[in-house]
Amino acid sequence: MLRSKHLAGLILAAMLIATMVPFSTLVYAQNQENEKAQKFIDMAKEAMGKVEELKAIVEGSGIPIPEDTTNLYEDGKAKLNEAELGVTNADYDSAVELAKEAMRIFREVYGQLNALLEGEEAEDETEEETGEEEEEPEAEAETDEGDETEETEDPHTLMQAIERARQKITKVNGIIDANIHYLNEYAEETLRGEDGLLSQAVALLDEAEEALGEEPPAVSTAAHNLGDAHKLISQAFVALKKAAGALNTGRINGFLTVISKFYDRVARWVEREGCAEEFGGELEVVWGLIDGVNDKDMETEFDDIVANLMEARIRLESIQNEIRGKSE
Repeated sequence: MLRSKHLAGLILAAMLIATMVPFSTLVYAQNQENEKAQKFIDMAKEAMGKVEELKAIVEGSGIPIPEDTTNLYEDGKAKLNEAELGVTNADYDSAVELAKEAMRIFREVYGQLNALLEGEEAEDETEEETGEEEEEPEAEAETDEGDETEETEDPHTLMQAIERARQKITKVNGIIDANIHYLNEYAEETLRGEDGLLSQAVALLDEAEEALGEEPPAVSTAAHNLGDAHKLISQAFVALKKAAGALNTGRINGFLTVISKFYDRVARWVEREGCAEEFGGELEVVWGLIDGVNDKDMETEFDDIVANLMEARIRLESIQNEIRGKSE
């Protein structure tokens, strides 16, 4: 009798274990999908943060942002919110796709905002070149004649030009602040150190204002200092772009090396575990993301490259976790 009860207990225990194993496997799979979706959402949030930083710089520079760009940005935020809602509702596949779409939108918005800044810079540089060509002959005429009373420059016009130059310096400083964690010490020192390009430009603008405050206004001196300040500001723009370009290239190359090694390790693991049929297609997609970097321009398509490599890393981590789950 006792033996029968013991046997019945063992059978019941076995039945419970049999029902629990699929359940635990399901929970593990859901956790994996949740983690994957959350990583894509985190990437989208990071992209949105970059857009918001650049958006603040553009607005601070007084550049109007087109309504289409603003609407596109809001659409990206809406997609991101939907992705987070998808995770809440355990609709992980939908959450991943929505997060990817949000990232694509934010990259497009970032490109549009950057184009606005570059367009403004190009316009400013054209104005500077035109202004210098008009100022220099007058300054030479004054030197030759030695008579400051015959100066034809308007002090009020020069003061306005000085203010515009200060606004451009503020714009450069805004770009530096937004990328301070990425710029190396040399680049920052070159741009706004004690003897940096922007510091020299500010000093020249201060001297120009002082010259205009004299009685009578030393217009020639002010115009000359303003022209030199313009040149330094333009050099700062060029130095900033070069520093960012070199930095981006270095970051991408380092990231690419790490991801390639990770891919090789996961691919060998897949082969060793006999899972090539299950994960072969996914590995092809991942390699396409990694190898596709060679077809992109590291300076102009930096955000797209980073997004693709981040996606490749997430997919590799997912494969790795699934294989680990099978062997446990």
